[in-house]
Amino acid sequence: MLIDVVEIQKILPHRFPFLLVDRITGLVPGESIEGFKNITIGEQIFQGHFPDHPIYPGVMIIERVVCLRLRAWMKRSKKIRKKK
Repeated sequence: MLIDVVEIQKILPHRFPFLLVDRITGLVPGESIEGFKNITIGEQIFQGHFPDHPIYPGVMIIERVVCLRLRAWMKRSKKIRKKK
């Protein structure tokens, strides 16, 4: 399964710079979801976050997990609504 950013934008209300998922590569409803966000050293988040040793902030990683989980939840709730 591959869901690209265009399909993700149809489901999630987030947009740049808050859309933290570029593609979903795996989804097992009720079990797991796998997705990716492409980042480069040129991203603004690296400018002020440890400039001499840039690392991606943990809070942004957590936000990405939330975006993925929201996507999985919305897919699951859509199936539940269809059953009713």
